[in-house]
Amino acid sequence: MTVIGGPTVSGTKVSGETAMRMTAVFRCVSLLSWLKAYLPLKVMRATEDGGADVDRKHRNYRLLAQRPNDWQTSFQRRQYAGQSLLTRGESFEVIERGPDGEILSLIPQHPDRVRVFVDRDALPIYNVSAYPSGETRWFSRYEIHHNWLMSANGYTGMSPVAMCREAIGFGLASEEWGSRILAGGGMVSGTLEIPSNINPEQEAAIKASWKDTHAGSVSNVGKVAILKQGVKFTPIGLKSTDAQWIESRHLSIEEVCRIWGVPPALAGHTSPASSWGTGEIARYMGFLALTVDPMLVADEQAMQRDLFLPEEFDIVFPQYNRAALLRTDLLSRYRAYAIAMQWGLTTANRCLAKEDEKGLGPDGDIVLNPLNMVRLPIDPTAILDAGGNGDGQGAALEPAVRAFLERTLSGGRPAA
Repeated sequence: MTVIGGPTVSGTKVSGETAMRMTAVFRCVSLLSWLKAYLPLKVMRATEDGGADVDRKHRNYRLLAQRPNDWQTSFQRRQYAGQSLLTRGESFEVIERGPDGEILSLIPQHPDRVRVFVDRDALPIYNVSAYPSGETRWFSRYEIHHNWLMSANGYTGMSPVAMCREAIGFGLASEEWGSRILAGGGMVSGTLEIPSNINPEQEAAIKASWKDTHAGSVSNVGKVAILKQGVKFTPIGLKSTDAQWIESRHLSIEEVCRIWGVPPALAGHTSPASSWGTGEIARYMGFLALTVDPMLVADEQAMQRDLFLPEEFDIVFPQYNRAALLRTDLLSRYRAYAIAMQWGLTTANRCLAKEDEKGLGPDGDIVLNPLNMVRLPIDPTAILDAGGNGDGQGAALEPAVRAFLERTLSGGRPAA
C-alpha cells in the first residue's frame, strides 16, 4: 500500500488525487499514460530469421490487444495502470484464470487497496481489499500482475508524488494564493482610517459596506470607492506581480515537468528558458528515448513475467509498436518504406503491416536488393572477367591490375 497523503511545509495536503488538481501534474500524468495506452500492443512470435511476427492466434492476444476484462478496453486498462504507476508508483491487477490455466481477465486494483508482504521464500504475497465490498483476500505472486518503475526495496514501487510532494505542494500553494488574490477582488488588503468620534456600530457598518462593495469577487475590481464620515483607505502590501508570483508559477511548473521527465513545452508551458526553439525534434526524440521507452520496457517485461508461460519466454512476447510514436505525414512514411525496401532492409508486407493494411501475399515477403550491389571478389584480377572485359585474360593482366590497386591504396606513392 502506497501512502502519499499528508501536509507539506507550504501547508497544502498532497495526495494522488490532490496532486492532479495542479494543471502541470494533470498534463504530465495524462500525457504519459495516454501515450502508453495509445500504442498498439501485440503478441509477437519469434521467427527463424531473427525477426518476429504478430501472433494473433496466441491465447493472450485478445486479452492484451482488445479486451482485458468485461468492462474495459485495452486503452482504458493501460491508461489506468499508467496513471497508477505515475502517481502511486505501482499498479496491480488480479489475474483470473480458467480451469486449464488460461487467463480469462485482468481485474484492476487501486494501489491504495493493496498491501505487499514477503513470504518465507522471499516471494511477494498480496493482501487486497475488494471494492466496493471491502472483503480482504490473499493472493500469491502468480495471481497478481504487479508493475513498478522504481523501487526502494525490490518489492514495492516508489511514488513520484510522495517523493516530490514538497515541489507539488509548492505549486498547489501558489495556485491557491493566486486564487485568493482574485477572490479578494484582485487587490491587496489595506487599512481604513476611521475618525475617532465614530461609535462601534458605525465602524462595523463601514467595514461591512467596504467588504461587500470592494472585496470577495473579481467583479468588484475597478469599482469607485465612496468614503463617508472622513474614512480614508490606505492599501498595504505588494501586488502579485511585485511578489514575483508569476515567476514562482513558472518555476513550479518546470519542477513538476522535471519529476516525470516531460519537456515543459509538451505540458503547455513555454518561456525563453523552456521553449523548444530549433531543438524541437531532438527534444522530442530524447523524450521518447529517455522517458517513454523505459516505461514501455518495464511494462513489457512485467507482462512477460506474469502473463506468459516460462517455456514461452524465448519464443512469444508482448511488444508495443513504437513506430506509432514516430509516425509523421504519409509522404515521409512512404519515403522511409521505399528506402528500406530498396536496400533490402524490409519487405512490402512488413511495411503494409505498420500501416495496418492487408499484405500482398507471398510476393510481398520477397527481399529486394539493388542490381548494382555486387560482392567484391577476393582475387582483384577477377574484376576484369566479372565485368566481361577480360575475355579470360585476367591472369595475363594480373601485374598491371595489382600495380594499379597498389597505387590507389597508397595514394599514388610507390609501395614500400
